[in-house]
Amino acid sequence: MPEPDALVTVLNKTEEETDISSTAVIKRLSGLAIPMALSYTFSIEMSLLVFFLSQLNADKPHEASITLTTSMLNSLNIIGLSPLLAMSMVAGKKYGELCAAQRDGETDLEPLKEAIARVNPHGLLIAIAMTPVVILPLTFSEALLKQVFRQEEEVARISQSFLRPYAAAVPATLFRLCAEQMMFAFGRTKPAMIIGLLTALIGMGLATTLAFGKLGAPKLGETGLLIGYLSESYLTAIAFSLYIAFHPEFRPFSFFKPKRFFKDLRKIQELLALGGPM
Repeated sequence: MPEPDALVTVLNKTEEETDISSTAVIKRLSGLAIPMALSYTFSIEMSLLVFFLSQLNADKPHEASITLTTSMLNSLNIIGLSPLLAMSMVAGKKYGELCAAQRDGETDLEPLKEAIARVNPHGLLIAIAMTPVVILPLTFSEALLKQVFRQEEEVARISQSFLRPYAAAVPATLFRLCAEQMMFAFGRTKPAMIIGLLTALIGMGLATTLAFGKLGAPKLGETGLLIGYLSESYLTAIAFSLYIAFHPEFRPFSFFKPKRFFKDLRKIQELLALGGPM
């Protein structure tokens, strides 16, 4: 199925078209949804993490910890990220209204621009609230795994040795998704894909080089993996944020003005009402 955000964007982009074939709709949906899916590079990185960890240590406790480590990362990241997925739906709807108003020759467009601009800071506030929800279980994962999930002490300790420092990537991952959702709302899925794949390539290349001692680098093991993964998360967050801050299409919306963070906070309910069930 196409990504829901892609469907919203297609409807916004094609609202003025009265006769459009099913083939054209499918082609446009695919053109938006496939790059959108590829831009979610953290899914690819979690699959690679299983491979990397399995290559570093072959003993039974480390092998058992891989499942716990990746399961906790995937589960907690989904919990933190899901409420933010509504950002592109809300902003995309407003962007469609703005495009329609421009076509109709309306001149008072500032309220719609203001509504679009506020989606990003309100999403960032949600991200700030969700950060400790994700970080705390990662930080104290050994106790959680032993006492709640009845895992062996050594396996739980090994898992925490990776999860605790990885928790530093959580703020960047949530911040990255906010900017990425704004790009999706405007149909800019291909730039999101390109940026995401490039930064993932850099981060995973760094992780491989440092973890396994490639190209003359010291072999750092899991520490090298962490350096690569943490670097990728912050590099991607910065790259996406710079894109929506300075690209000409986004510049009129002032997504990062501090005064917007606490303006009409009731609108956060709209994001949570849509994103919460996700």
